[in-house]
Amino acid sequence: MAQADLRVCSVSSYSMAASFLSDGPYVWYEPQLTLSDGLYTLWGDEEAQKKKASPTALSKQFVRKAAASRSVGGRFPLSFLGAPMDFGDPLPECLVQLLEQRLCDHDSRTNLLEYGCVAQFPSRMDRKQDEQAAWLAGKGCGQ
Repeated sequence: MAQADLRVCSVSSYSMAASFLSDGPYVWYEPQLTLSDGLYTLWGDEEAQKKKASPTALSKQFVRKAAASRSVGGRFPLSFLGAPMDFGDPLPECLVQLLEQRLCDHDSRTNLLEYGCVAQFPSRMDRKQDEQAAWLAGKGCGQ
């Protein structure tokens, strides 16, 4: 489960361990989350997390500040690994885009280790031509 491109999690040690170890995107069953002031948390009902200096309270401050800056720039400046979902909810667009990218990343045709190939990037070709010209002019290696 830790190697999956997307995990569908619930409150279980197995889900939490897999999500922690993978450091990748996941969806969490929304009814198992705490919704407080427009923000979902997994640990928000814990007494320790209600304190001002708790990790959950500090995260809430951080996300609210980022959301406020969104109104200025128009784009949300954060990427969230987790997304709350209930039965029938569509996948958030950012997760769809991420999964499409992951699918492309796993294409064996572009993986050298799986007999695929990669293009020579233009910047590399330009630098190689510049290096060749420098050597021909006798200026290679800082001469």
